[in-house]
Amino acid sequence: MANLNGLDYVLLFIVGFSSLRGFARGLVRQVFDLLAWLLSIYFASSLGPSVGSELTRLFNLEAYLNMALGPIWGNFNAGATATNILGFIIVLLLVRALVEFVASVVDFIARLPIVSTFNRLGGAILGFVKGVTVVFVVAALIKAMPVGQFTEHIEGSQVVTTVLKLSPALYEYIKELIVKATALV
Repeated sequence: MANLNGLDYVLLFIVGFSSLRGFARGLVRQVFDLLAWLLSIYFASSLGPSVGSELTRLFNLEAYLNMALGPIWGNFNAGATATNILGFIIVLLLVRALVEFVASVVDFIARLPIVSTFNRLGGAILGFVKGVTVVFVVAALIKAMPVGQFTEHIEGSQVVTTVLKLSPALYEYIKELIVKATALV
């Protein structure tokens, strides 16, 4: 095995931790957790403004928030923004709670003796994939934005080099996004 530096150990820890966490939680919980986030963000984005409008209609919330937040936020129409944010949060929490309830019912079935083994192994595999994905994104970000003496660790990292070879096109895309973002600042 090649010489590993401190950054390598941190990145390998992330992959190992994700794998162990996936094993402990199981495939069913991992999939439902991912599904809960995706569905809750989708529905909150779609329905959040409608819920915010309904809150305003029922409780005159927008006027109250304009009065309360206006002086703090420069007297612009902060109430509409705040009610939309509140609607987003309410829908997000409700959808997550609903999906978590369904997950707990399905997870109960996944704890049966034979199913449990496959559930845990599948969870470990999905956890590994999630860990590698996180490490890829972190590696792409730190490689694209080297900082001072930390550059030596990045350039000498076996894990960064190996992980970025998984998808050079995605790495280049992330690099371009960073260049565009720094140009805006």
